[in-house]
Amino acid sequence: YNGFLSDADIQTVVFSHGSSFRNELCPLVFKSSNLGGLMIIGLVDSWITRNVLRFSKLEGVYFMKRSINMQSFINEITFMNTYNILLDENILNEHVFGNSITLFIYGHIRLIDANVFKSFRFLRRLDLTLKNFREFVHKSNNDWLKSFRTTSKNMRISFTLNKQDYTFPDEDFCLFKHFQPDSKISIQLIFAVSTKENLNKSCLMLFLTQNLKEAKRGRIGGNDMIYILFDKEDLESLKRCNISKRINMCNNLT
Repeated sequence: YNGFLSDADIQTVVFSHGSSFRNELCPLVFKSSNLGGLMIIGLVDSWITRNVLRFSKLEGVYFMKRSINMQSFINEITFMNTYNILLDENILNEHVFGNSITLFIYGHIRLIDANVFKSFRFLRRLDLTLKNFREFVHKSNNDWLKSFRTTSKNMRISFTLNKQDYTFPDEDFCLFKHFQPDSKISIQLIFAVSTKENLNKSCLMLFLTQNLKEAKRGRIGGNDMIYILFDKEDLESLKRCNISKRINMCNNLT
């Protein structure tokens, strides 16, 4: 048995705003699929409206007395205009998306489950453009980042802030302790501000940019974006921050 997408000559599948997910979606729809991209628009979970993608479980499901090998390949996943979504295994089904390479999320995310990416061995790029960045960081404590330390290689994670509504105060330092780059993970912050002088040079901000060497500029959605925020001279301020001591203090709190 193959899903109806297996033989279709389709590069990208889009579930638009009009798509309804009242019932669970069977993962077998994507069995043996080979898609360049899957875009899902308008997932929402509020007291007024609820339209949330949920996949049914495949555990214990057999076809002709044989366990099912999904062989689903979807290169790029995009969630657009999300609101108050919990990103967990119900949405990011490992049988459907486990071979995906790129994931883009735009909108409002309530939380990312700490274990949801443990089965995503091939994911290499995660881009989050969140309207509720501060709220998201406080609720999630960024614990979900830990799963990439053991499952991923050459992983890049980007956060784009379209407006400067969060100043990275030092009292939030421990929330970002998992943001330390290593040989497996590169973490990038992108801001929609015209000059670096508009940004708060807190110890937290300096910590997040300490491994960046030069300024780069680009344009996203008509806005000037600063990819790398500080010059080498600014990073001298790291000495007064005593970053290693702060990280040790954070680790002792957990």
